[in-house]
Amino acid sequence: MIAPPAARWASVRPGCPVSPSRPSLHAPRTTSARRVVIRSKADLGVERTLTDFRGDAARRALMRLDNLLSGVGDGEDELLNNVLASQPAPSKLMLSTCAGVIVITACTVACWLCGNDPLGGASFSTDSLFAALLGVGASVPLILLRRMLWNPKLIRESPVLQQLTLREAKYLEPLISGLTKPQQAVILLTDSLTIVMIMLPTLMGCIKSSLTVYFDIVQEQTGFHMPGFLPLGVALGLSSVIYAIGRFGNTNHTEDEVSVVVDAITNADRYYRVMSVTDGNRQDPLLNATAFKMVAADWLTRAHSAAMLTGVIGFFDIIYLGMLWQITGDLTAPAMVAILCSAVEYDCITKTYGLGQQE
Repeated sequence: MIAPPAARWASVRPGCPVSPSRPSLHAPRTTSARRVVIRSKADLGVERTLTDFRGDAARRALMRLDNLLSGVGDGEDELLNNVLASQPAPSKLMLSTCAGVIVITACTVACWLCGNDPLGGASFSTDSLFAALLGVGASVPLILLRRMLWNPKLIRESPVLQQLTLREAKYLEPLISGLTKPQQAVILLTDSLTIVMIMLPTLMGCIKSSLTVYFDIVQEQTGFHMPGFLPLGVALGLSSVIYAIGRFGNTNHTEDEVSVVVDAITNADRYYRVMSVTDGNRQDPLLNATAFKMVAADWLTRAHSAAMLTGVIGFFDIIYLGMLWQITGDLTAPAMVAILCSAVEYDCITKTYGLGQQE
């Protein structure tokens, strides 16, 4: 869903000085001279001390890594992103709405087959209005957490958060380009509601119903009494794990990206020795090779850490929303929490990277 990352947009080392006040989607970072210790996996054969590491070497390493990553895949993602970005606003809204309707219809059918309420207790009533107000109050801790994590200053200082938010920014850029704020809100609302429908009444509800029937059969056959909370607990845990795995896989680097980067690290010494002769480059090939190894190994670690962070956040999000749903008995409460939290993330990312600004 997200295009391959561009390594030139990530800083080489946390805490390095950044000249722009806002992270750019198109400008590489540089580093000052300092002592850097490289430690990566033993199978990569990269563990040495680099002294007098210059910003030029880092820039060249980032540019080469970006060129390598841009060549991974068959180009379909880039083509689709370009086509989506060129679509007029009505087409984007129609596409988003149709996709949401299809997903919600499929969720409704699945809930009907399992004997569950596809709306999760939500209705046009004062009870749902009260649940919505409870959801607003329950969203405060998650909103504060997201405001802290997606703070532009913290993003600039944390390579892991840069990696995470850049992937989100690359996903959002073609989708919201040329849209007004109300149109962006429609897409955000559709996305949030479909996720809530999939994870809570459909996945969690169907797992709970299936386990309830299974445990009833086991109890009748064996006489062993199952705790009443067990189906709910297992359903909530499984749903959270499934969502976390999905978020992790969506954010983590692909096997092709890892293969290309690992091969480049393995052949870095030979590559820069050859380039120093053929291109007449007087730069120290050992310095360039070591800089590339450090940047590439740092990218591998940073991408994996960003994926882990995304998975952990997603896991606890579903736990929180699922418990809120069970406590209130109304899907309006977790839906309101999901919408507000998504709005905060969206606002922070778009402001940090300057997305969605009409020309």
